[in-house]
Amino acid sequence: MLVQILDLLTFDNLVGFYEIIDENGGIDTDGDGIVDFTPEQDGYAQAAIENRVDNWELRAGGLENTTAQQFGDVILAGDRLYAPVIVANAGNLGFDGFIDAENAETDGVFNDAANFIEDIVAYFAFVGANPDGARHLQANGNNTYGFEDLPSNLGVSDNDFNDAVFQFNFVA
Repeated sequence: MLVQILDLLTFDNLVGFYEIIDENGGIDTDGDGIVDFTPEQDGYAQAAIENRVDNWELRAGGLENTTAQQFGDVILAGDRLYAPVIVANAGNLGFDGFIDAENAETDGVFNDAANFIEDIVAYFAFVGANPDGARHLQANGNNTYGFEDLPSNLGVSDNDFNDAVFQFNFVA
């Protein structure tokens, strides 16, 4: 898989993929082929991030960016569906650090809506999974995606979907 970063601003974000079992974003965590979490359910964000594609994470923005050359070969199983997850402002933590930080919070909510622009929040292609209830990922065609990393619940999002623009090229 070749990843090309087309445009970045100053945020330090993470991009990854997780497996889904239907077009509605259902996640099967125990391998029985039955949806265990839907985007609207509590626990979806944690299940998605904990079941992300191994050994693949893109850091986009800030001073450090992941390059396609750093990935090497990324193998995705055929006949499966994958969805993107983007964690705004978590580049320095990585996905595991994000999970640890969320689990250490005392409010009991995994992946809260942002209180400040700088807050670390995971956003998904499925609006029901986003803590602010807004769309944050836009498919632009040709495996190109635009990301809006500003939280809409704070009234600061400009919905331009150009905060990170990336493209995936898949080869057999």
